[in-house]
Amino acid sequence: MSLHVQPSVGELESMVLLHEAEGNRVGAARARLALGRALLAASDLAGREILEDAGTCFEELGDEESMLAVDLALRDAAYVFEESPQSFQSGRRRSSVPPPRLDG
Repeated sequence: MSLHVQPSVGELESMVLLHEAEGNRVGAARARLALGRALLAASDLAGREILEDAGTCFEELGDEESMLAVDLALRDAAYVFEESPQSFQSGRRRSSVPPPRLDG
């Protein structure tokens, strides 16, 4: 029997930064998606902004399946927190991960 241990928020933030430093846009986008989900699971509304960043990255990459996963996560978050998407945007970013660079 193997146990699956979820990475911590700090580990996910490090993964995003590492992938970006290596120029691995796909890895960075996937790490952002995991980070956004983890933050929302911890009731941290900054997860919404991170998910939106991940969605932008996947859009730039043309990854429609991952864009759908982000969209579903954002819809779930809106339902769980019973707020409109705009109310999430007014929250302050608490993650140390900067927005993605979209310059190539």
